[in-house]
Amino acid sequence: MSLIGTVTNAAVGQVGFDTASTVTQAALQAAKQRNYTFAIRYVRRAVAHAGDLTQTEAQMILNAGLSLMAVQYVESENAWTPSAAKGTQNGNNGVAYAKSIGLPPGINLWCDLEGVATSTPASETDAYCRAWYAAVKAAGYVPGLYVGWNPGLNPTQLWKLPFQHYWRSFNLNNDQVPANRGTQMTQRSHGALPGLDPSTFDEDVITGDHMGGVPVWLSPLG
Repeated sequence: MSLIGTVTNAAVGQVGFDTASTVTQAALQAAKQRNYTFAIRYVRRAVAHAGDLTQTEAQMILNAGLSLMAVQYVESENAWTPSAAKGTQNGNNGVAYAKSIGLPPGINLWCDLEGVATSTPASETDAYCRAWYAAVKAAGYVPGLYVGWNPGLNPTQLWKLPFQHYWRSFNLNNDQVPANRGTQMTQRSHGALPGLDPSTFDEDVITGDHMGGVPVWLSPLG
């Protein structure tokens, strides 16, 4: 069963949050008090996580008046090795899980690119991203790339990927973002909402990129 909502474009200036913690009603009430308008939650690669987004939680977020997107867990935040095979596998797993909880095609599904082992050739990271992109796009979702610390690619290499939607981490410098295009959303450090793990929580703001692009998400009806 699909979630009840409508696919829309984000607007520059909107503020929301991302978290790997399961969102509660108390957190959503606090989010509204902070004037947050969207949430980004996590979907699995293969193994289930305690904080995986569920259909019930997703609909609760929408019912609270917040728009919704999903990002896939990264393998490791400090030393993992990407490959084309992993890109295809992770992309397909992310799609399968997104479908299983009712996330509709047409919205951004984000790839978390950070913590790449420093010994990894850029060509392998590039191949991972392209394979992940292809798997997600083939399923009708809009692939997005979260660029975090040590993504394994320089700004020019990031820009040459097929992605048209980029999101930057709070600890990324301006000279580390994708060249020419820039990013559409910026993460920034902020205190967590009630009941959410502060170590997995960040505030996000929609900035739009240099080409006028913005994220695409599932918005509440009405």
